[in-house]
Amino acid sequence: MLSEDAYPREKKEVLLEGMKIDLIRREERQVVVGEVKRSSKGLKAALMQVAFYLKSLRDKGLDAVGEIVIPKERKRMQVALSEELEKELLEAMKTMDVIANDERPPPLVKTPFCRKCAFLEFCFS
Repeated sequence: MLSEDAYPREKKEVLLEGMKIDLIRREERQVVVGEVKRSSKGLKAALMQVAFYLKSLRDKGLDAVGEIVIPKERKRMQVALSEELEKELLEAMKTMDVIANDERPPPLVKTPFCRKCAFLEFCFS
């Protein structure tokens, strides 16, 4: 609902293999993919999400740039898939792969973020 209310003119929620891009538009000769967030908390995770979109699109032959938009804070952060960001993304994906393929999940760590997380019931059931 947040992206629909805040950005009524842009194409929203484009489903691609393994991705659900919040916003997509063309600026001159450049494709821009956007991720809409409620607040700037968890900005690192949003950055990795957009980096994943950009890498996946590039692997399919489409060079794009990204942006993270936070309507309530009136912020817009541009994201380009640099070598450094791609390296960080690949390391994070490797770590996730190890966790996903491990016999047992990692120990549960409850943080203040857990209270508002969409996966709260999944972790604590």
